[in-house]
Formats: sequence, C-alpha cells, structure tokens
Amino acid sequence: MSTFLLSRASTKAKDNLLDLETKLMSITAPLAEELAKPAFRRDADMIRSSWEAIDGEYRKYNSLAKRISITEPPDRKALKPRDYREAQKIYELYHSSRKRIRDWNSVGQMVMAHADPSPTPLIDWDLLDTHDELLGMIDMAFHTVINLNRQNPEARAYECFPDIPMPARPFDQLVSAAYRLLLVQGRAKDGRFLDVGCGGGSRCFLANRHFRHCVGLEYDKGYVRAAENFFDIVQHTQMKVIHADGITFEHYDDYDVIYFYRPMKDTNLLGQLEQKIINDARPGTIILAPYNVVLDYRKQIDAARVEGPIFIAGISQEEADEIGRAAQYTDTRTVASADDVRYDAGFWGPLIDASSYDISST
Repeated sequence: MSTFLLSRASTKAKDNLLDLETKLMSITAPLAEELAKPAFRRDADMIRSSWEAIDGEYRKYNSLAKRISITEPPDRKALKPRDYREAQKIYELYHSSRKRIRDWNSVGQMVMAHADPSPTPLIDWDLLDTHDELLGMIDMAFHTVINLNRQNPEARAYECFPDIPMPARPFDQLVSAAYRLLLVQGRAKDGRFLDVGCGGGSRCFLANRHFRHCVGLEYDKGYVRAAENFFDIVQHTQMKVIHADGITFEHYDDYDVIYFYRPMKDTNLLGQLEQKIINDARPGTIILAPYNVVLDYRKQIDAARVEGPIFIAGISQEEADEIGRAAQYTDTRTVASADDVRYDAGFWGPLIDASSYDISST
C-alpha cells in the first residue's frame, strides 16, 4: 500500500502542482493590489491581462491535480511516519486543488467585474417609493410581539419618543449602505452596530444580518427588559441592550455604525444627543440619522454627509465623498477575508481578500 500511495507519479505531480501554485501566486498577488484600489483608479487592462495569464494555466493545473492518486485519507497504521506525513500532504493538496478548480470560473467572473464595474447606488430611492403591504404587516407584528410595554412615564417626561420602529425596508437600505461603507474602510468583518433608543430591540435583530455585534442603548427600563427578554429568546450572544441616557453615554467610540431614528421629541435635547455622538465617535464611524420614512435628516448635523441621512464622523467632506463613491462599487455579499472560505484558498486568497464581490454570488 505504501508503494502505491507514494508512487513516483503522485510525488512528481505534487511537486509540479506546488511549483505551478507558486507561479499563480506571483500573478494573483499584484492583481489583488489592483483590485483593492477604488474602482475609478484601477488599471482595467492590467486586470484583464493578469486574469488571462491565470486562466491560461487552468488546463495544466487541472491535469496535474488529476494525476495525484491519493484521493482517500492515507492509513496511518499502514505507513511509516515519514511516508504517512508525505501521503497526507499529497491528499490535502488534492482536495484543496479540486476546490480551487471548482471556484476558477467564479473567481474569474469576480475579477472581470472589477475590470469593468457597474456602480450600484447606496440607496435605491425608487424602491423606497414602493409599498409592500404584507412586509409592513409582518414587520409591525414582529415589533409589537417583541415589546408589549407602554412607555415608562419617566421616559415620556424626558421627551423620549415611544418605541416606534423605522419600517424594515428603508432601515435595511441604510444598514446595507453602512455595511458597504465599512467594507471600503476595511472594518466590516467585526463591525459593531449601536441603536440609540432601541426600544424592544427589533432593529438590532434586523441589523445583525450585516453586523456581527449589535447593541441597543435604551433609557426606558421597561423597553430594556423587553429587549433583554427578546435577545434571550433568540439566544443570540452577540446582541445586548444597555440601560443608559444617550446624552451622557460615554462609549460611542466603541462602535463602527451608530443609528438613531429621532429618539427624542425636544429639539434642543435632540441636538445635544447628535453632537454628543458626533463628538465622541471615532473618525470614520458611520452615522445613520433618519428622521422619517423618506430618509430626511436634520440640516444641523455637523458631519460629512455621504447620501441622505448617512454621515461619517471625524473626516472631511472630500474623504467622505471618496468613500461613498468607492462603496457604490462594493457588493454587500462580499467575502471579507479568505478566512471565510471553507478551504485553504491558496493563490485565490489575495484576490478574495482584495475583492469587492462575493465569488459565490457572481
């Protein structure tokens, strides 16, 4: 069995395949640097020619992978330790190479999308004008079941609004846009989302589709208990609620995206809340500040505006314009890291890390 597993053909095919992977890595690495640039700064000809060079090696790579004869896990007991280690390397290379071959066309489509990208608006304003009665009914029922509490008198006296959720469709437009902006900034993988005035936590739950950590900040103790109960029911350890006053809260700099849907009635208090968030947020933090369903915002907000009620704290308007422009060429389905791929990505790794498109969705 040892002689069969470690045949000269398998060993030679392994060595040749590893040499070819080294060659492919020498092409994909500089190509990845080009893909990582904003769409309007990429060299489209370089992208196309680099992919042609990669694609030209497909038949050879596929042929070498097929020559590896170890397609089943080697038997440790039947082999000497040194032979077993070599056989295991060949076996692992066989399987990783087959998966890279499987993704060859998807990676190619992704690469070419970078050569000639089509921008997608951060907000689909036409979609916001459409009404989905069923979605609205489901969303309202979902929100109501989560939080059956009446507003606390103390919160009402403090000029807080009751728990009124932003409708799901415009809310999802905003959080999707924020996610794309974080992708451009390279901060999406462990994105932290804060809902100021979260009520029963329904929007934190929806935001979790894009952000790993979702936190609600709430002044009303009854709403806090409702959110805690809801998060416990769904058993999601990355969602939590904090009982605090947003105007005196001291940890806005812990978050990448901060959302508030006009949580206070009093204009002066609202202005204090806005300024507190903008002053304390880290530079680059995405601020989502819609004040009605059609995504209006207060003109007094002192931050660089990207589009509609989407702002970025602590940077210039010029920088915000560039980030917003780049985000239009960034897909919400992006594979943020080669670590997210369920196999050793090898020479595809740099391309996946640099990509603005999901290789499984192109």
